[in-house]
Amino acid sequence: MEKIGEIISVESSFIVAEGSANMLPSLGSLIKTNDSSCYYFLVVSLFTESRTPGRIPIAYGKQIDVLKKEQPQIFELMKWGFRAVPVGKKGETGQLLLPEHLPEIHSLLYLVSSEELKEIFGSSSFIDTLFCIDSDKVPERDEAIMRLIKNYIGFLKSDERSDALLDIAGKITLILRDDYTVLKRFIGILGEYK
Repeated sequence: MEKIGEIISVESSFIVAEGSANMLPSLGSLIKTNDSSCYYFLVVSLFTESRTPGRIPIAYGKQIDVLKKEQPQIFELMKWGFRAVPVGKKGETGQLLLPEHLPEIHSLLYLVSSEELKEIFGSSSFIDTLFCIDSDKVPERDEAIMRLIKNYIGFLKSDERSDALLDIAGKITLILRDDYTVLKRFIGILGEYK
């Protein structure tokens, strides 16, 4: 299992982690700590910023490969990271529970494997848990959930997809029954996998 980041900030409803330019998870990835507590997070945003507080990058008007050749030090002054929201903590019997508190700073983060993702989506409450993320605090919630579902469906064998799609569509319909606009977007995404 390869490390994709390290927690550098812990807030009440999300974590901020630093990674590297070539090892960032994508938006909607499910990630986890690999310690005895095993926390799970949904990646909701990615960022690149200066390592030096208050330093504002300027535009050079050059292609990245040219800039890397002419001024490689610029890339040493940047950091890449991501924000993620907690979606659970592995309980004693293996089920996913909402965590009472978040992990410590400097905990290492890893991508969840496809097999583990199948197991997590098999939980009857996982989809509900995703929609418990406050969309006022995390405006990227719906997009991140859609991408996570696409990743999950993409991992499945073709003969497993139909049942999974029906299960997910049924759960999402119940959860979003009062929000037709968002429900329509989700059903449209699921409809791509007929």
